[in-house]
Amino acid sequence: MRILIYSQSFAPAIGGMESLARVLAEEFARLGHRPTVATETAGQKDFPYPIVRRPSAFELLRLARRADVILSLPLSLKRLPVLAAAGRPVVIAHPIKISPAGRFDWRAKTKLQIAKRFPGIVPSHYLAEHFPGSVVIGNPYDAATFDLGRSNPKAKRGGIVHAGRLIPGKGAQVLIDAFARIAAKFPDEQLTIIGEGPARPTLEALIARHGLGDRVKLVGERQPAAVAPLLAQARIMAVPTLDEEAFGIVALEGLASGCRLIVANLGGLPEATGNLALTHAPGDEVGLARCISAVLSEEAPPPSAAALETHLARFTPEAVATRYIKLFEGLS
Repeated sequence: MRILIYSQSFAPAIGGMESLARVLAEEFARLGHRPTVATETAGQKDFPYPIVRRPSAFELLRLARRADVILSLPLSLKRLPVLAAAGRPVVIAHPIKISPAGRFDWRAKTKLQIAKRFPGIVPSHYLAEHFPGSVVIGNPYDAATFDLGRSNPKAKRGGIVHAGRLIPGKGAQVLIDAFARIAAKFPDEQLTIIGEGPARPTLEALIARHGLGDRVKLVGERQPAAVAPLLAQARIMAVPTLDEEAFGIVALEGLASGCRLIVANLGGLPEATGNLALTHAPGDEVGLARCISAVLSEEAPPPSAAALETHLARFTPEAVATRYIKLFEGLS
């Protein structure tokens, strides 16, 4: 099957949407299909499938006409008319909610109306409530990259890790405050925060205010291959988001890396983690500190290996890509 993936953003950019597009393209190719990626992101071309970066409208239409099915990730008001003009089935993967900012937010309102006219895929039942009629297919994690800590438990050196863009909605400030509450009780523990963003100065000031400069490290943005060893070494991954995550690939990466997972009970995160994570209320630094302490004190038993493997098996690239292909075959 010839599959055109229009991914508005793609590698080398880093994020959940970029990861989804990359993993799907790789797995479609591995399963014997013929994916092509079209994207607005500039960058290298050394991938095992064709990538067309910043295509013109004419070039995108030509690619769409050659495809058997088109996957748009996400809905693009500018590009969707071109994709639809090819006369091929178009499926839209919705990674987040579309929420109008006010009465006059015509772009968001237009997107919501257009979304009703095309088959949709969402990663969680939480998000399906926002896109009625969409098919729920959980996002895949990169199983080949994020299995180091699980396959080699001796790699665990301890510590707490958080990975995400440095913006208030990801909750790194809540994690730093929580870590400050348990730092004296666990003097050997370190906190590593992976990511970059506009909140870095605020987080640096918060770390200094708590006197934790030697124990909390902001290591910047890392590509997945460089993130994996950090997760493999960590004992705990915290995902203290304040925003309603549609799913949470990073949580799956933490589970796959053998981390004990602590997440905010919000949005699609509970679906991504099953019942394998400790949870706290969003923004509750006291509750988060209590969860961290419970793990470090070995008061919270870990999930069984069987439960972990069963859960992760639902989100391997092969399992997720196979569900996408089954949906595509019903349309083409």
